[in-house]
Amino acid sequence: KADKALETSHSLFDSLTSGEDMPTTEISEDEINGMGVLNLLTQIGLSQSNGEARRMIQQNGYEMNGEKITDPRYHIEESDYESGEIIFKRGRRTFHRVIING
Repeated sequence: KADKALETSHSLFDSLTSGEDMPTTEISEDEINGMGVLNLLTQIGLSQSNGEARRMIQQNGYEMNGEKITDPRYHIEESDYESGEIIFKRGRRTFHRVIING
C-alpha cells in the first residue's frame, strides 16, 4: 500500500510540473530583461501585490527554476531564461511558466 501511495503522489507531482496543465505567460525578452522579480510575480498572477510578493519571498515562499528566491530586489537576467523559459513555484503546488519571446 505504501508503494502504491508513493507512486500515486509521484504521478500527481509529475503532472503538476510536466507543463501540460501549467499556467503559462508569454513575455518579450525586452520587457523581462531587468524586470524586478516582485513586478514579474505580480504580473503573472502569483501575487496580488508587490507587498505580498515581498512577504512571501521573505518567508521562502517562491522558487525560480528550482532555486529559492531570497532577494525581493532581484532583477531578472538573461541567465535566468537561457532555456527560453522560467518556471516559478509558489508554496508546494502552484507552478507558473514564463515563456520568453526573443
